[in-house]
Amino acid sequence: MNTMKNSSMSAHGTLMAIGLLMKEIFGMRLDSVFYNGIINVFDACMDRTFGADIKKIETICNFEHMGSFILKYNYLPYNYKIEIENEIRAFDITIYDTEQAFNSLYRMSEFKNQLDRECIEDSIFLLKNVLEKNDFNMYFHKNGKLYRKNSEGIKRIKDIRELQNEINVERKNFKF
Repeated sequence: MNTMKNSSMSAHGTLMAIGLLMKEIFGMRLDSVFYNGIINVFDACMDRTFGADIKKIETICNFEHMGSFILKYNYLPYNYKIEIENEIRAFDITIYDTEQAFNSLYRMSEFKNQLDRECIEDSIFLLKNVLEKNDFNMYFHKNGKLYRKNSEGIKRIKDIRELQNEINVERKNFKF
């Protein structure tokens, strides 16, 4: 019985040591205090940048699973849903319309997406500029096919090279 108890304590000790090693080597904080602070930075930055044009609708936290959280907002002028999703220490921002067509902000314009105040502020500023222009492609799947939706209408994407060319053009259009 002592062997089993010692084995269990050893496994627990090993996990704690791995967590401490990650924190020491990579500077990673994997606790709820850190991630709740980051969520507050996102919320404050969204409020400051968008004012009355943005409304938070949901926060989903699962910090135990690699620091995972999702923040959902409504962008009122165009009724877009903005979703900020984080895992470990990198986040992505996705824009959805009412029909669930979507595009990733990173797909439109590369930005630093690490969890620090400067990266968050820069990405939210970029998001505001993209949303104000409101001239970007959105994508959706229907019956196993990919479609592009924009101000010119809806078009099926038949060749993946066409999609890659669009990424390059979008990134040129949204350099800030």
